[in-house]
Amino acid sequence: MKKMRKQLTSALPFLIILIAITIPFSCQKKIVKEDSADEIILYDHFIKQLIVALNTSNPSTALQYSDSAFAIAASINDNQKKANALRLKGVALRNSGAYDLAKADFVLARSICKKNKLTETQAMIELSMSTYFLRTNENDSAIYYGQMAIENYEIIVDSIGIARALNSMGATLKQLGRRDEALRFFYRAEEIYGLLHAEIRQAYVLSNIGTIHQFLEEYDKALELFEKSKIASQKAGNHRMTMNSSMNIAGIYYFTDQNEAAKNAYLEAIEINKIHPNIETLAAIYINLGAIYAELNEPELSFEYLNKAIEIARQTENLRTETHANYKLGHYYLDKGKLKEAEKYFKKTINGAEKIGDIEHLSGGYKYLSIIQEENGNYKNALDNYKFSVKLNDSIINEKKLEILFEMENKYEKKKDEAEILQLSNENALQVIHNRDLKIQLVTVVGFVILLIGILFFIRLKNRKNKIIAEQRIQQLEEEQKLLAAQSVIVGQENERKRVAQELHDGIGVLLSTASIHFSNVEESSADEKTAQLLKKANKLLKQASGEVRKISHDMMPGVLAKFGLQEALEDIFENVEDTGSIAIDCNIALGDERLSENTEIILYRIVQEILNNSLKHAHAKQISFDMRKEESTLQINYKDDGDGFEQNEIQSGKSLGLSGIKSRIDFLKGKMKLVSSPGNGVHYEIRIPVE
Repeated sequence: MKKMRKQLTSALPFLIILIAITIPFSCQKKIVKEDSADEIILYDHFIKQLIVALNTSNPSTALQYSDSAFAIAASINDNQKKANALRLKGVALRNSGAYDLAKADFVLARSICKKNKLTETQAMIELSMSTYFLRTNENDSAIYYGQMAIENYEIIVDSIGIARALNSMGATLKQLGRRDEALRFFYRAEEIYGLLHAEIRQAYVLSNIGTIHQFLEEYDKALELFEKSKIASQKAGNHRMTMNSSMNIAGIYYFTDQNEAAKNAYLEAIEINKIHPNIETLAAIYINLGAIYAELNEPELSFEYLNKAIEIARQTENLRTETHANYKLGHYYLDKGKLKEAEKYFKKTINGAEKIGDIEHLSGGYKYLSIIQEENGNYKNALDNYKFSVKLNDSIINEKKLEILFEMENKYEKKKDEAEILQLSNENALQVIHNRDLKIQLVTVVGFVILLIGILFFIRLKNRKNKIIAEQRIQQLEEEQKLLAAQSVIVGQENERKRVAQELHDGIGVLLSTASIHFSNVEESSADEKTAQLLKKANKLLKQASGEVRKISHDMMPGVLAKFGLQEALEDIFENVEDTGSIAIDCNIALGDERLSENTEIILYRIVQEILNNSLKHAHAKQISFDMRKEESTLQINYKDDGDGFEQNEIQSGKSLGLSGIKSRIDFLKGKMKLVSSPGNGVHYEIRIPVE
């Protein structure tokens, strides 16, 4: 290997320089890309889990995943990913009711996008902000951000994004009761989705349009739209949306008294639900079927489906569904004349409606309870419950009236207070003027006292601060003196090693070689065989001594280090160890073509030499991994072996296995070392040295 290296050096010098420069940087880029790719994969995983948590109404888990995703995005400095993680965190906070925190994250995410011109992500954030402001009843802001999202998607010519923003704006206006405006946005979104053959998205928009026409009692138009939504859902293979369309169609039939058709549509929805089960949707279908079978004068089937709905509601702990089913069962028993059973279910309705705040069913429950009590002759309770039912119906209007009245009272009280204050001001004007001078004098005295106390406090605080600074300076000087002393010792040791190595090589080594030559001459000229044998043995011992002197000289100051530099010297020492065949070494060194300073190279060589000696002499290692590379202004060293290892307290004390010497040399180079080891698990050094 050494021979081949010399040949390449003599034959292809420029090629060697090119390879030395190119390989470390290409390896570095590959490592960075692999690390970055792993982080991106992990980021995508967190985002997927975050979305799952949002879809399953688990905001606390979603928040954990969003924080993890943001941390990764920040570590790779990807502004788009940071903004997206903040957007989804805002959605999770919004869904959990933490509106102020959600708003802060949305605003921060949007500012990142605006600063870095991330238009697509900004549009997504603005859609989320539109929904946020709709929930907080800031309707103007909701519409503004919805319109901004549309404009940004139009800037980047994102057709799917434009349609999504149009649909979102339509939903916002629909919720605000501005249905005519909502229809314009919905129809534009539906047209785009149709052109793009995005059937499932088109199905959702058609469903939204259909609900508006249903509200406007344009049932034929609504039915046509729901049918189109169903066809688009079937074409896309989306069973859930197909089921929703069937339920919407059934609702139209029910509103237009086509109960048989409504029944068939709901039964079809049940069959579709078997393919893509949704137990809570199934409960809603059962309640509606219960009402339809009651209309079709099939009370037993009505009873059966309502009880199925209650069973599901109890399994899923859905009190709202259970309350609605109890209300229908109350009607079932009331129609059959079973007043006692009807009373039981209307009381259950009242109990559930009170817990969930369902005023409509609460009012209905009290209304029909009063009818039953009237039939039973309990007129007083019947009248009380009927009055309470009417009161509940009027509660929303009354609440608004009270708010207006309260506001008017506040205005009246404010005006009244202002008038009283003005009157008192006029009556006490002279007294105020008289007291003003006294107050000024009092404030002056108090102010002077406070100022004096403040000055004294400041002086005391400053003296204490100066004392602390002086103590810290003394401690710093002591540490600097210790460091200088340690540095002097290390430099002195290395200089002495270098001097002794030079003396051994140039002095004793030369003398021993000369003596060996003389002995060889005497040996050749000696006629006495016995004397010749003694001379031969003595010559052999001289050659061994000369070899030992060269070895000691090399160990104290390797010639390879001085001539060829640190990389060659380290490769040489690891190659010599590996040649023994007792240990496997994986050595990777990439220091570039610029050498470090002489002292730095010597000290780094001693550090690696000491670590390697520990592995060979004490750890009984079989495998060693060594990686040294220069990255910008930092030299990174990673060393691992599979040896015996040692206790953690030995690492902290640094008293065993030459750790103190290693650490002092690293401190001299102003570096950092992380050392991990335990019995039976080898040792791992991570060393970082600043270099110019």
